[in-house]
Parts: sequence; structure tokens; C-alpha cells
Amino acid sequence: MSVEVRPATTDDVAGVRRVAHAAWEAAYGDLLAAETREQCLSEWYSPVAVERAVTDTSVGYFVAVDDDVVGYASGSTAGTEGIGHLSSIYVHPEHWGNGVGSRLLDAAEQFLAAKGVREVWIRVLAENNLGIEFYRARGYEREETQTAELGGRSYREHVFRGRL
Repeated sequence: MSVEVRPATTDDVAGVRRVAHAAWEAAYGDLLAAETREQCLSEWYSPVAVERAVTDTSVGYFVAVDDDVVGYASGSTAGTEGIGHLSSIYVHPEHWGNGVGSRLLDAAEQFLAAKGVREVWIRVLAENNLGIEFYRARGYEREETQTAELGGRSYREHVFRGRL
């Protein structure tokens, strides 16, 4: 497998949406109600929303490609000097455990570091053990637990911080 990580383009929108649906089903199928998943995916991953994010120059949006998109990540500055947010990072379940997520995180962190970011924050559902393990393995530390509203329901999420 020869996966390339590169900045996303509008040609990647359909692939990002495909990965989002597969990854959300695999990662959140037991954590979020089906209606919640569908509402979030239809709002956050509509073709217009993904195209807007991919073309926003203030967002570092990256894809991992192996013939087609197999993962994506996005990050942006937070409006507070030196702080950035990892907005998303998802890999198609067929590619979990192959280092694709790490390569995408590397790309997002490099983008953010070039923008002067020294700390990256990410929110992870409190029951998303796979995500929590991934960020901890990369040196991110849990700072706090908050309540998030997704699809009209409340969920606990952890806020992790990583230093660049």
C-alpha cells in the first residue's frame, strides 16, 4: 500500500464524505444514536460544507490517498495566539492500524506549526477509547471533560492538548 498524504482539493470532496460515513459508523455506531450520526454527517459533511472547508485557506485540510481517499484531517488556528484546533481526523476502517492517522496528524500539526501554533486542542467523545488511545500515544494529554450537544442530545467529551 502506497498512501500519499497531501492537501485536499475540491476533487476530494466525495472521497472525504465517503470516509466520514464509514468512519463514523465504525467509530460511533455504539456511542451515538443513528439519528445523531445522520444529523451530524448531513450538516458537517454536506458537499457544500466539505468544499467550503477544503477551499478555506485558514484551514489545513489533508487527505490520505491510495487510489481513492482513505482518510482526512483538518486543523485551524483558534483565534488565540499560539493555539490551534484539530477539527477532524478520520481514517476509513479498512485502513485502521496502518499508520494513516499518524501521517495525517503529522500533516495537520506541521500546517499548524507553520501558522505559529504551539498547542493543539482536540475534542474526543469520552467513550471513544480508540481515539483516546491514539491521541495519548501521540503525547496528547486530557485537560478537561465537557458536555457537547450533538443532534439535540448531550454527550461527554474530553478535551486533549498536545504541544508542538
